[in-house]
Amino acid sequence: MNDKAKPGGQFRGLLTMIGTLPFTSTLSKRLIAHAKPPPATAPLTPADLRDLTPERALGVVEALEPDAAWAFFAKLTEPMQEHIAETATMQRWSELMVREIQAQALARAKPPAKARPVPSRVSAGAFEYKPMLLTCRACGWTGVGDETKVSEMFDSGITEHVCPKCSADIAITTWPTLAEYHAHWAELSELEREYVFRCEQAQQERDGKPSH
Repeated sequence: MNDKAKPGGQFRGLLTMIGTLPFTSTLSKRLIAHAKPPPATAPLTPADLRDLTPERALGVVEALEPDAAWAFFAKLTEPMQEHIAETATMQRWSELMVREIQAQALARAKPPAKARPVPSRVSAGAFEYKPMLLTCRACGWTGVGDETKVSEMFDSGITEHVCPKCSADIAITTWPTLAEYHAHWAELSELEREYVFRCEQAQQERDGKPSH
């Protein structure tokens, strides 16, 4: 009896042929539509695996209901699967084969997951950023920098801004220098002018201290 004449050989040969099918025909669409995903759990514990022999595994596969048998079979090592494929009864072998084909069909028919585009963050100076026209790549919001929300400010001198609609990261701005504040003096609020005054006062105090 050659290898292909054995159930296991037939099993592997058929799976090889099935693996080449595109699963786009009307018949295969029906197969996919009626295929059930493998059960989430199988009656197999780590303790079972430690003491499991190929013969015991075969006995379990033969005793279980077809879906449970497939779930059990799918978790076994390859050598045990080979043993079962070659020695199982024709009925159980055919039931396992059908479920293997269904699993392949479901896996290949599943559309690839589309990665959500990562919003690219604008990098700009604080005053340059305020009138800048922006579009959020996450939700499509459009507006100017001054309309975005401040997410976080860091001591390193940068501010993170997020979309006012969906809170996706949208920009990083650098804090203005004192010279930039003076260049945009007319645009400053009273609070910002007070901040500039205190910064300059603190700088003058530092410069006036004797060096050690």
